[in-house]
Amino acid sequence: GGKLSLTMLKERADSVGLSLDRFAEIEGEVVEGRVLRVTNFGAYLDVGAEVDAFMHNTDLPIRKSHQTRMALEELIVGRMMRVLILDVNVRERRIKVTGRTKGEKLPEDRERFSLPNDIKDVFQRGPAPPPE
Repeated sequence: GGKLSLTMLKERADSVGLSLDRFAEIEGEVVEGRVLRVTNFGAYLDVGAEVDAFMHNTDLPIRKSHQTRMALEELIVGRMMRVLILDVNVRERRIKVTGRTKGEKLPEDRERFSLPNDIKDVFQRGPAPPPE
């Protein structure tokens, strides 16, 4: 069946995903990711790139209802979720994503970091150094 092999070829092409150079162009965008595996410090997601994206557990989405972070246990493998691409590191072949697609913070996060007025500045510099 020629049709089957075509489907397989397409699937194989899809599973390779976008090269990191291309993927870096959409840094700061929100994409759909599929949970691949969950570790005790975060989760790996398929976001359509050639490497899996990593979401640290401090970047788990915040439940609007009661301002708490979603638990790692709630991440179901295979589940789709919206994530924001924080950083694409072509050299180290790493993609960092967050489930907080609007830069939302938990009350305890707010005390630690003040958010710059322009959300784009978040990508330019890391967290402020601790006060002396």
